[in-house]
Amino acid sequence: MHACMHTTTSTPTTSTPLLSLAAQAQPHPMSLTAAFFPPGEPVPNYADPPANAPAVERMALLVKHCCTNGPAFLDTVKEKQLQNPAFAFLFAGGEGHEHWRWALLTAARAQDALQQAQQQQQAQQQQQQHQQQAQAQAAPATSTQLPPEVESGFAQVLEALTGSKVGGEVPVPLSASRGMRASRGM
Repeated sequence: MHACMHTTTSTPTTSTPLLSLAAQAQPHPMSLTAAFFPPGEPVPNYADPPANAPAVERMALLVKHCCTNGPAFLDTVKEKQLQNPAFAFLFAGGEGHEHWRWALLTAARAQDALQQAQQQQQAQQQQQQHQQQAQAQAAPATSTQLPPEVESGFAQVLEALTGSKVGGEVPVPLSASRGMRASRGM
């Protein structure tokens, strides 16, 4: 992280809500870890949290918003909270600074791992979809025409069940035609 070495002439804000600052932030790059801890910069080691519980809660909330909104958000917070003792942990030498850096590193690495897993899952899903599409295109077209032996078998079953042949008129047996005439009143 970059320590703020410049001073601003604007009046520092001591009660700027983090959510309103989040709206001003730019989208973060692919790797949060590299964005917050550029190559060549020392990576922080674990450090115990400060005894000040509200400061620890503030750090946790800020870590969450930094991972969501990226380094531009952190830069904005640091600029606005430069003179605020409640945010001293943001700057080298401030109480809890080493824990803050470690917490940010841990969260950024977790976010990077999650993003990488999601990208791998999406790539696998796309690969499966492409394979399914290729298989569907390569599959032979199915015909609704039945082979003659199957069609003949169906015709025989239908004839046995209904007494009629498929595709032709079958005379109704004489005994059945008398019964039909009698029922119609002929």
